Amino acid sequence: MTVRHRALAASLALVLATSGTDAMEKALSGGPLVGTDAWAILSPALPDLDGRPRRIDDWRGKVVVLAFMAPWCPPCHPEARHLARLQELYGRRNLQVVGVGLDVADKLADFSRRHALPYPILVAGEEDGTGFGMAWGMARRQVPYTVVIGTDGRVFHAEYGIFTDAAFEALVEPLLAGP
Repeated sequence: MTVRHRALAASLALVLATSGTDAMEKALSGGPLVGTDAWAILSPALPDLDGRPRRIDDWRGKVVVLAFMAPWCPPCHPEARHLARLQELYGRRNLQVVGVGLDVADKLADFSRRHALPYPILVAGEEDGTGFGMAWGMARRQVPYTVVIGTDGRVFHAEYGIFTDAAFEALVEPLLAGP
């Protein structure tokens, strides 16, 4: 069984255990991004908190957890700390969390400092006028929103809501294990 098959089986088990038949059918459909080559997605470069333009393919070869968030989003605060812990625990195993902030750079820098985030934050702006979120399947301005990209560059998962430990264990850990 390949890593992708193990991860898919774990994902479906998680969906079945937590959500029932409707959620299972949604997971099986995969959503519009699942399976897409992430490096081929035409999304604009965004500045990081130091003003350097960054593209998601800057992290090619890593398992990327692309986390859309905002300082004005109450659930984003605990999720940012949770993702910081995961980055610290799994960074040596090829995990790279990348935050995409829907606000201005000053507010995002304060958010990053306050939560001691060890991962880069890209500045999408207050209204995400760049279309960056849309390119990554974020059809509505709702955060948190998470996209998981495997080391091969394929989008493995995308979802709205808090990215839980159970989701991380089911969706990301198998990708970190290697082929």
